[in-house]
Amino acid sequence: MRALYLSLLMAALANFAQAEGLSCFDPQDDAKPANDVQKKVLEQSKKRAANLCGQASAQCQLRLLEADRGELHVTVDMAFVDKGRCLVPIDARRTEVYSINGRFLYRMPL
Repeated sequence: MRALYLSLLMAALANFAQAEGLSCFDPQDDAKPANDVQKKVLEQSKKRAANLCGQASAQCQLRLLEADRGELHVTVDMAFVDKGRCLVPIDARRTEVYSINGRFLYRMPL
């Protein structure tokens, strides 16, 4: 019985160690700018989200969408790694809206 508990403890510790490199988002969903305006917009959004995304346990993903009215929307998703799990707070997503020229218009918390 003691060996069973010891093996379970070792497995839990091994999983915890692997969780240090845990990724909460699929890297294929990352935004890929198609032109200079989209690149500028993504850089601005990264700067705006730097205070949250720069935390040690935080992970962020930016997605770029083109709206019907010619606006560019950048969705910023946030998650935090805690004890080998990805925790997503209720207010962890926001969308920043930019003009077609790359000028910041407003932010929508979702």
